[in-house]
Amino acid sequence: MANYGNTGQRYHLRKIVGVEARENKVIHTLECGHSHVGTWDSPEQAQRVAGRAQDIIGSKTRCDKCEVEHA
Repeated sequence: MANYGNTGQRYHLRKIVGVEARENKVIHTLECGHSHVGTWDSPEQAQRVAGRAQDIIGSKTRCDKCEVEHA
């Protein structure tokens, strides 16, 4: 049998529209309105991570919350 790999039919990718730090959390906001939240040890570390993550704005990622709503 041939393995054709992932055809992209299972997941819809959403564009990252914003990255911000709040207290010790880094929040990636997606175009669908959902967000991914990462927790760090200190607010300073979260600020550094959010600063470095500015270059991922515009890239696409999977939104698990959208997949749950449409299942």
